[in-house]
Amino acid sequence: MNVTEKPMSDAAPEDEPAQAADRLSSAGVEELLAELRGRQEGAGAPAAANGKAAARRGRAGGQSSGAAPAPGRLQDVETGAIVEELVFRQRSIYGTDDRQDLYQVSDQRVRNDADCVVSLWHQSNIVDAGNNKSRLVTTPFWMAHNLCATEPFYTQSKEPGGRGTGFLVARDVVATAGHCITQDNLATTRFVFGFKMKNGAETALEISNDEIYRGIAIIDRRLDALPPNGSGADWALVRLHKPVTNHRVASVRRIGSVANGQAVHVVGHPAGLPVKVAGNATVLDNTQGAFFAADLDIFGGNSGSPVFNSQTHEVEGILVRRELDFVPTGLGCNMSYVYFLPGTYSGAAVTRAAQFAARLGLGWQELEDNALTSAIAAGGGALYQLRANGELYKYTGAPMVGWQLIDNNRLTVAIAADGSELYQLHGNGEIYRYTNTPLTGWQRLGEVSAAEEIVAAGGRLYRRHGDGSIFRRTVTTGWQQLDNNQQTKALADDGATLYQRHGNGQIYKYTGTPMTGWQLIDNNPLTKAIAASGDPTKGASTTAAHRLYQLHGNGQVYQYTNTPLTGWQLIADTSTAVALAADWSSGIHRLYKLHGNGEIYRYTGIPVTGWQLLDGFSSLSGVKALAAAGGQLYQRTRRTLASGAVLSAGIKRLVG
Repeated sequence: MNVTEKPMSDAAPEDEPAQAADRLSSAGVEELLAELRGRQEGAGAPAAANGKAAARRGRAGGQSSGAAPAPGRLQDVETGAIVEELVFRQRSIYGTDDRQDLYQVSDQRVRNDADCVVSLWHQSNIVDAGNNKSRLVTTPFWMAHNLCATEPFYTQSKEPGGRGTGFLVARDVVATAGHCITQDNLATTRFVFGFKMKNGAETALEISNDEIYRGIAIIDRRLDALPPNGSGADWALVRLHKPVTNHRVASVRRIGSVANGQAVHVVGHPAGLPVKVAGNATVLDNTQGAFFAADLDIFGGNSGSPVFNSQTHEVEGILVRRELDFVPTGLGCNMSYVYFLPGTYSGAAVTRAAQFAARLGLGWQELEDNALTSAIAAGGGALYQLRANGELYKYTGAPMVGWQLIDNNRLTVAIAADGSELYQLHGNGEIYRYTNTPLTGWQRLGEVSAAEEIVAAGGRLYRRHGDGSIFRRTVTTGWQQLDNNQQTKALADDGATLYQRHGNGQIYKYTGTPMTGWQLIDNNPLTKAIAASGDPTKGASTTAAHRLYQLHGNGQVYQYTNTPLTGWQLIADTSTAVALAADWSSGIHRLYKLHGNGEIYRYTGIPVTGWQLLDGFSSLSGVKALAAAGGQLYQRTRRTLASGAVLSAGIKRLVG
């Protein structure tokens, strides 16, 4: 659009500036628009930044507010003054520009979202600064686009080429738009973390070399024609030259699609600027299979940015297309394009995450990020979390937001789940069973005890006391004592049989006679943990349906082959394994191990060599525990600073 300024002879006389200002301030938006349209060389194009609220009103059939046009009332007002007044009106009435610098964002979840984002740079604009650092070569934002001084971020600097944005989807994989990366520019592109405004005046231009990555391969890429000639999909996955060990991997929607009207936000580098967050946006159009449209405040350079669901904080897609960025104002400078006219804003196009998620393989979906989470338990298809303040929640299926409060008792210190059953242990030794009524539906199982551990499996509940006593809960007799040995430190049940581990490494199998019916099946002082899984519908005699494992202090893992003392097969021979989790579901035994460095592995059935890496750098997330049930694996994470302050915490589920 070209806006032509009226000749000087038509401008307001010098003795009438106050009257012109009054007419401007009293005019409605429609009147201002009518006057501006009358001065346009062409017809139809609206004026100049982003009026998404007006677009929403237009889609609903609404009209902008203001007095009815009065032809000629503004004819002696300069075009530039009308444009500036319209921009001001749109920003104050409709919330035109929702972009913020990261330092301005207070929502920690959104700040966490930004941790996975990179800016794309040409290698020539990154120069060595010594001391394992590089300096980013930038150009003034206003100069690159001949911007008016009223433009947001006018004084900031930008990446000269505006190559785009990307985000981490695996430890060594970045996702971006397909049009941002090709085989031709892969070798000269650098992926940079940390290009941001430190405050209102200072830009982070000196970057550690550890925050700069190069791509070594394009794993896959799509750049389809727009409908009806193609799907419109636009995405690429780039393998980095080394794993990223200090930034979050984005949680990506794997299946399904975002709902119409869902609130979303984008994090990226509009026009190559330091990272910006833009929210207050919704999904406008969800009709296309490969992409959706949302009224996001974006510019070129945002291409490749992750678009997050503002409730779940999952990536819903990749920002790939926009409408106009800047237009001339008639004042000798450019301003952001504004969609003043109702119904003219079709939205930014976002390639759906499901278009590329299948190429990611296994991944971890974030379900919760509450720093108070202290324990998790899984049973059947259910997941529960206990918080340090005693609150107990059940997961209802929506990541981040789908947690139902089912109890709130500060005495709760532990939880255990089995199938559809959930139990909690209080610090005074009381044990309660959940009867499926939130907050009030808890049945006390017996009187106060000295229980320190509860274990639930195969439809049975056990408690272990500090003095080594073991009790089993039965429907008919209540609590029945099974043993009383001060060496007992831990219990495990494979669905048919109970096992106990002693502090001296001995492992005993319960044979069915209380107090005396315990068979010694191993005697190794290196034993530090046991785990078991099995089919609760099969008896102990069906040995293939039940598994018992032990972990040694040197990291070795053994599987019991049902010959006491000698029948233990070495299945893992590593020095850093620290915990095991086992599960049986749908006829399949699953065994997982957690290493001290945070790595998580799944056993594939081949002794020693048959371990599949599921999470290679989980130490960044501070993995504290695993829980496995119903064919699902969960990890509880907690990162702390040297001071002990919690940096982040949460729950993740294995997907893919």
